[in-house]
Amino acid sequence: MAGRMAFLAVVFAGFARMEAIDERVANDTLNVPENPQVFGFQTENAFGNLGFQRPVAIARQPGRNDRVFVVEQAGRVYAVELGETPERRLFLDIRSRVDSGDNEEGLLGMAFHPDWETNRQVFFFYTINTTVNGQFGRYDRLARYQIDPEDEWVCLEDSERPLLSQRDDAWNHNGGDIHFGDDGFLYLSLGDEGGAGDNYDNSRFIDKDFFGAIVRIDVDRRPGGLEPNAHPAVHLDENEQAYYSIPADNPFIGAESFRGVAVDPGMRGHVQVLHPTALDGLDPRVADVERVDLARVGRDPVGQGGEDAAGDVADGG
Repeated sequence: MAGRMAFLAVVFAGFARMEAIDERVANDTLNVPENPQVFGFQTENAFGNLGFQRPVAIARQPGRNDRVFVVEQAGRVYAVELGETPERRLFLDIRSRVDSGDNEEGLLGMAFHPDWETNRQVFFFYTINTTVNGQFGRYDRLARYQIDPEDEWVCLEDSERPLLSQRDDAWNHNGGDIHFGDDGFLYLSLGDEGGAGDNYDNSRFIDKDFFGAIVRIDVDRRPGGLEPNAHPAVHLDENEQAYYSIPADNPFIGAESFRGVAVDPGMRGHVQVLHPTALDGLDPRVADVERVDLARVGRDPVGQGGEDAAGDVADGG
C-alpha cells in the first residue's frame, strides 16, 4: 500500500497546496502579426438539409469514413450517414439524464474507443444532477456506454458505466472535450468549476479536485499502469478498483500532493483540444475561454500548464 500511495493519482482537497506556477513562459516561436489581414468567408450546410439543436461536438468512429456523430447539448446524439444526400439516425438519447438547464451545461463530449468494433465502447462527458456517495448535487461525469452488439447505429442507454463524477458547484466552465490519442489513452478537458475569475481557485493548482486540466487516463487498465488513490469522484468496481488506471509516464507522477491524471494543468474552461497525443513532442492546441470579450487558442507545452504557460496562437471576441 505504501508503494502505491507514492504514486498519487488523486488527492483529497484537504492536502497542502503545492505552489502555483506564477511566471508565464514567453513564446518565441510564433509570429502572429499585430493586425492580421481580414479575409471574407462564407458558410454552407455540411449535411444537406439536416438540422440540429445546439450541436456542440462531432465525433468519428476510427476506421470509418462514411459517417459522423453529432452531439446535441441537451443529450441526443445523431449518427449521420454521409453521401450525396446525408441521412441521420438517432444513436443515443439521454436527455432525461443530462442536466442542460444552464448555458454551458449538457452533453459536451464524445469519443469512440479505438477498438470500438470489438469492445463496442464509446465515452461521453456530461453534467448531471444525481447522488454520489450519499451527496446529491450537480456533477461533471465521464461515463462509458456500450454500442448495441446487434446494431452499430444504436448506443444502449441503460449501459452507462460512470468512471468519474466530480461535484461541481457552478454551472459554467465545464470543458468536456474527449479524444483518444495515438497512444490509446483517453484525454479529457476539465474546466475550472466556473464562477468568474477562478473564484474556486482551481485553475492554477495541481493538488485539488478534477478541475482545470487536461487529463490522460488508461481506460483499458493495461499492465504497468498505476491505480488511482481513493477520491470521492472516482467510481470503483466490485474489487474496489477504478475503471481506469494512470499511465506511468504521465507528467507529475510521484508528486506527493497531486491527483496524478493531469497532462496539462492551469486551464480555465477549454472547449476544444486538438492533437491530444503530444508526449512525442507535438504540443496540443487548446481553445480556452477568457473573461468578458476574449477567447484563446493556445499552444500548450505538455506539463507546463495553461493559464501561465500557454502560448497564444489567436485571441478573439
